[in-house]
Amino acid sequence: MKEMDVKQMANRFFYSMQKFKKLNMRQLVPELSHMECVALQSIMTLEEKQKNESGVYVSDLVKMVDVAPSAVSRLLRELEKAGYVQRETDKNNRRNTFVSLTSEGKEIMLSARARMIDFSEAVLISMGEEKLNQFIELSDEFARCMEQELQKRKEKELEEEKIQ
Repeated sequence: MKEMDVKQMANRFFYSMQKFKKLNMRQLVPELSHMECVALQSIMTLEEKQKNESGVYVSDLVKMVDVAPSAVSRLLRELEKAGYVQRETDKNNRRNTFVSLTSEGKEIMLSARARMIDFSEAVLISMGEEKLNQFIELSDEFARCMEQELQKRKEKELEEEKIQ
């Protein structure tokens, strides 16, 4: 590809990705903000995976959502006020806190999950099996190319640091 073609394609690609960002997915779960939905979904996933009756460690949630601990604390405080989660200090180590979904939190997440699955299925059916398979294959290939390019740049950066 010529250099100009690559620049044009990059612009088209980023414009296309912006369309995804502009979609109003909030209308599927209007009762929760994006971060509230992410936090509740993450807690639910961790609870299902860990099967700990006390809940999940807040520190595990922080790692999963990749957000500052202070932001997660604020978010959990709001979710607790809304009645979706409860927090409890670990009796064995008072420096740790467990968080778990309340019955209201489970109910809203099961409802949100059902709405998201219904939406996704409708979109996938609309796209058709052949185009969907092509999209998945191309997305996988694109991710692989991105990983390779990031690795090349990392190696180049390390080499340049050695030279200095």
